[in-house]
Amino acid sequence: MLALLGVGCLGAALTGLAVGVLTADTEPWVRSALTIAAIALVAGLVTFLVVWRLAGLTARRFGLSAARYTRLGREMRRGRPPTDPGMRPAAVDIVARWRRTLESQGRRRYRWTRVALLSLWLVMAVTHLADGSYLPATLMLLGVLALLALPLSLRRQWRRLDAAERALGLPDQSPP
Repeated sequence: MLALLGVGCLGAALTGLAVGVLTADTEPWVRSALTIAAIALVAGLVTFLVVWRLAGLTARRFGLSAARYTRLGREMRRGRPPTDPGMRPAAVDIVARWRRTLESQGRRRYRWTRVALLSLWLVMAVTHLADGSYLPATLMLLGVLALLALPLSLRRQWRRLDAAERALGLPDQSPP
């Protein structure tokens, strides 16, 4: 947990510093970078603590610690079922939650949200390019590329989910 927290804090701080340096216009870049890094760090810490607390509450239902529950989830994502039969209900719960998450991302409103974001970022990138602001345009185009790569990532997640369900011996369910 401490390693994950440390890496997350470091990543949030470095990302905040980079964004602060890249977006500083009129004010000194050091103050902008430190302000955004502090905001990112606090937001990351709060998010981590909330997620860890919710994982602990879910894990307690199965008599596990939050660390063991997340470790079991990591093993399930790799397609390795638990060797302890007492952990099978927790593994089934993890896979069911995983399926619900993937199914929700395939709904129509999420697809339309992705199309709207794609359109908005493309328009903003073209506007920045026309204005001569190449750095913000590059950032917008990176966002567009990330949105275009999302369906490929979802397909990989579906394949991993199917492998985890097969490893647990659950009935075959195809993606929506």
